[in-house]
Amino acid sequence: MVDFNTLDNYTITDVSSLLAYPSSVDTNFWAWVMFAIFMIISLTFYFRDKALLGEGNFLSSGAVGSLITLLLSIPLTLMGVIDNSLFVKMLVLGVIVIAIWFFKKD
Repeated sequence: MVDFNTLDNYTITDVSSLLAYPSSVDTNFWAWVMFAIFMIISLTFYFRDKALLGEGNFLSSGAVGSLITLLLSIPLTLMGVIDNSLFVKMLVLGVIVIAIWFFKKD
């Protein structure tokens, strides 16, 4: 008989243990959630700039999305929801996008 992970197998005492449950089922769950948040923020800023200014800059929108996603991932990492390897990958990619945006010439 196969044992599946359900909420009955865990002692949920606080919010961080509840948020850590999806990672036990699918290890890439929070990576996909953070990528979706990044894309939603980046595309929202891009199309808002395109509507207001007539042109959008995806690199600057991506830098804003990276910064917001990194700021959101810090408390999740401290709570133990996101593991350190995912945070380091997000940090490196976010810093690269922000650095490219910061040092680009218009």
